[in-house]
Amino acid sequence: MPRNEFALTRSIYPYSFSLIVCIGISVLAVFAWAKTKDPNIFFVTLLVWLVTIATQYENTRYRIFWKDGVIKQVSMNKFVTTISCPEITLVVHERSDLQNRLRMQRPLDRIAIYAGQGAQERQIDVSLRHFTSDDIRKLMHAIHEQRPDLTIPRNWA
Repeated sequence: MPRNEFALTRSIYPYSFSLIVCIGISVLAVFAWAKTKDPNIFFVTLLVWLVTIATQYENTRYRIFWKDGVIKQVSMNKFVTTISCPEITLVVHERSDLQNRLRMQRPLDRIAIYAGQGAQERQIDVSLRHFTSDDIRKLMHAIHEQRPDLTIPRNWA
């Protein structure tokens, strides 16, 4: 039985490409330094790491919490959305279309939890890349435990 309170654990997956690039540049910088003995190479490498960290930091602020039947999403800009289990109208697996991918307003591959109708509609996006699969399953089990009438996306129930 799921605990009454937990936060989804972040995955390293969305940051893996940046890490590989930065580590690759760092390794190349060491070889370049060995050949030229120019310490400025390390300043350039440090700059690459700082730019990467600065551009990715906001993504680490995106969080999903479960507490006593309420799902809470804290977005990158600290906007909070909450949906209690009785309010949930739909839980679906979605992928962004090209327009949404370019705008980068929602996770590319996500489980979307909807509540309300029309102008009152709210959604919580659980990114399949930003959070570990086990914790996403734990959240889906917790929802299903309180709302067995809801259909949970295949492979996540």
